[in-house]
Parts: sequence; structure tokens; C-alpha cells
Amino acid sequence: STGNVWSSTDAQYVINQGADLVGVARAGIAYPDWAKNLSKDNYNPSRGPFSAKYLEKAGLRDVFIDYMRNWKDFVK
Repeated sequence: STGNVWSSTDAQYVINQGADLVGVARAGIAYPDWAKNLSKDNYNPSRGPFSAKYLEKAGLRDVFIDYMRNWKDFVK
């Protein structure tokens, strides 16, 4: 399953519903270490919007950040 999974609670819910895998998109983009942190109880990272500077520090290039400005409430 993929879509709107950000927290450890979200991921556990998807698994409990019978999913074999949990996929992430935006959470993994904003938090490159998302998978490592998922094992922490109550891991619930901010869903944004994120500043361009924050996304640059996460390792994203300007061209991708500009593209993500098309995503509602992702880049401020």
C-alpha cells in the first residue's frame, strides 16, 4: 500500500489491514531516514509544508523542489 503513510501508526494500520508492504512517497522525500525512524514508537513526522531550504538540506535539488511546488501543501 502507498499513500498518505507518514507515521508509525499509519504504517501499522496498513499492515493490520493485510498489506504485505508499506510504500512511501512524500514522507520518504521529506525524511530520507524515514524507514530507520519508523521502528520508534509514535514516530509522527511533520507533513509539511516544508521550506525549500529544509528540502535542500534533505538532499533534494532545486529542479525537484520547483517541481514539488505543484504538490498541494508540500513546499511553502
